[in-house]
Amino acid sequence: MRKLRAVLVIAGLWGGLWLGLGLVLGMAVTPWAAPDVVPSVVITLPILFAVWGAASGAAFALLLLTAERRGSLAAISLSRSAWLGALGSILLPVFLVLSDADQRPWGRDDWLALGIFIGSSVLLGALCASGTLAMARRTPR
Repeated sequence: MRKLRAVLVIAGLWGGLWLGLGLVLGMAVTPWAAPDVVPSVVITLPILFAVWGAASGAAFALLLLTAERRGSLAAISLSRSAWLGALGSILLPVFLVLSDADQRPWGRDDWLALGIFIGSSVLLGALCASGTLAMARRTPR
């Protein structure tokens, strides 16, 4: 039960952090969007980022539980945590690509968007994983 709670807490924490990023990006895109698109961008982008962050956080937590099942938080290095966070956050984009690959042909713009999508996901996952580990180490037991 404690492991399930840990996965849910990390997923919620990451979802909240990525929601904030989605809000910032939604507001940044607003001046360049058409007036009829603005409300949908400001609403949907944060929701998509929150779901993406929660899924990435849950994947990271499950990878951490699997890879470090016998270790303690003190034994996990920050770089190893970052690698697990990057791996956990790349699972959703890879799944989406594999599910879409047989639906339609992919052009150059699709691959460019995928590169940006995966690159930002890896960066966010590594940063959130390092922050999660640092925060967990500071929490008194």
